[in-house]
Amino acid sequence: MESDASRSLQFDASQFYDSPDLSDVTIVLVEDSDEAEERAAKRQRTGDGADGAQDAVDAAAAGAAADRPTVRLHGHKFLLCACSSVMKTRIANWSHGDGNDLVLHVPSLEVGQLLIRSLYQAQPQLQDCSQQQLLELMVLSESLDASKAVSAASTQLQLAAAQGQLEWHTALHIMSLPAACPEMPAYKPLFEAAAALIQTELGDLDVACLDVEVKWPKLLDLPHMALLQLLSHDETRAAHENTVVYVIQQWAEAQQQQASLQQLQQLCGTIRMARCSPLYVATVLPA
Repeated sequence: MESDASRSLQFDASQFYDSPDLSDVTIVLVEDSDEAEERAAKRQRTGDGADGAQDAVDAAAAGAAADRPTVRLHGHKFLLCACSSVMKTRIANWSHGDGNDLVLHVPSLEVGQLLIRSLYQAQPQLQDCSQQQLLELMVLSESLDASKAVSAASTQLQLAAAQGQLEWHTALHIMSLPAACPEMPAYKPLFEAAAALIQTELGDLDVACLDVEVKWPKLLDLPHMALLQLLSHDETRAAHENTVVYVIQQWAEAQQQQASLQQLQQLCGTIRMARCSPLYVATVLPA
């Protein structure tokens, strides 16, 4: 929920972004992506001889976090506290001797800087961002209770969806978000748009099964929530209920045992057993 301070902070402070003028805090962005950790570990190992290789591997695991890419920005406590209740709490709880570093772990340095820049703008300018950046910005901003950035990123993604430009990988990323997200105001229209795109592309299961080059790989790559919605949708078509069983079986195998029992039970709950052929029920389902 947006705070009173955030709602009242409508002036543009973009001239103070990363400015030393009146700065009273240093924002330290630390890249937390898997790629950053791999690069850090690789740097830890570089230059070690064969005798020290194992020691280097062990040291890399411990030191990777400290060696991740970082960016330091000049910050201003009043503005950060007004725009993010999480930052406000962290700053308020600083004890004497903690210094003035506000460390934020971000999916990428670019997205971290987008977040901070957005907080300094009256109307965040995100038109040139990729859809992946917008979604990562939403998730990061939500974790910091920075509602202005959440709303701005959501608006851009909704605009792309309304123009028929929501990308497939973006839809899958949206459907992979935590189960509580679909009911959150900023996320709900995005889930609806993602579900509509998936329904349009894969709503005919027979066609998807036959298109082994394009649609079938897409079907097997669906997140659990996306497949569950697809199989539960009234407009999803299949010539026979056996096809639904086949899709669930093949999807489960493609997950390489990463799907939970609860997820599989939810998917099986979409099967209308009375419409499965008796021979299929007797021979295939028991397996």
